[in-house]
Amino acid sequence: MTIDFSLPSSPTDFKVVFWGQANHGVERSDLAQGFAKLFKLRSNEQLKRFFSGRVVVLKSGLTEPQARAYVRAIEAIGGLCRIEKNQLVRLEGELARRQKPSFMRASLSADQMSLAPIEHQLPEVKPAPKAERRSMFEAREVNGHF
Repeated sequence: MTIDFSLPSSPTDFKVVFWGQANHGVERSDLAQGFAKLFKLRSNEQLKRFFSGRVVVLKSGLTEPQARAYVRAIEAIGGLCRIEKNQLVRLEGELARRQKPSFMRASLSADQMSLAPIEHQLPEVKPAPKAERRSMFEAREVNGHF
């Protein structure tokens, strides 16, 4: 198995992520007010999305200098954020084969695919016999669940 992180990268493959955390010594309410002003948010619902504690992508498709400008602006209002580089992963060998959807595998051709109903009968499935219950503990033993 080979995982290759060294694929050619685009100059716009950076994103800025934020999770609502304030720098040490900054009140979260002050950060929220500055954030709303910086990003021109008009409702509390919009603001709550960014301060939920989950990582939220603020902007993607950025060049590195653009991403650094976003980070500086957020740090200036007292927030913590980070730049992430979009990584492409190339899988090879057995792992790559298992990850490829069946319709993209070379062993399956378009001639083998059909939307026609299946002609053969499926085997009849009989329900398992129910065990007689005397107590809930005995039922567990009979059914094999412990």
